[in-house]
Amino acid sequence: MITIENNQVYSTEGKMVHRIGEDIYFHRATVLTGETAEVFEEIEEAPRMTRHEYESKVAELIRRRYSTTAETALINNYLDPNHTEAQVSEYMEYQAYRRDCKAKAKTDLFREHR
Repeated sequence: MITIENNQVYSTEGKMVHRIGEDIYFHRATVLTGETAEVFEEIEEAPRMTRHEYESKVAELIRRRYSTTAETALINNYLDPNHTEAQVSEYMEYQAYRRDCKAKAKTDLFREHR
């Protein structure tokens, strides 16, 4: 069970702890302000993947929906000081998809390396 005590997070089962959505694995760590047990999960061991495998998988997943050209246009439209609300909305949707791709890549690569 994930436990937070005295600003420290750890597993009472002796497992590793993973900060969900990030590449952070540990046995015990200091929690960040406002973090609760729900942002962590217990795992048997950290995945064994290379940064290249992870980045390649993320890019592959992103390309299923956005070409490089479309991705560049989204970013440039958002950065343009005269962007529209529709462009902001489209960019936020892209960022949410990108976060999902990163999480899926970690899950897929973790499963492949078990």
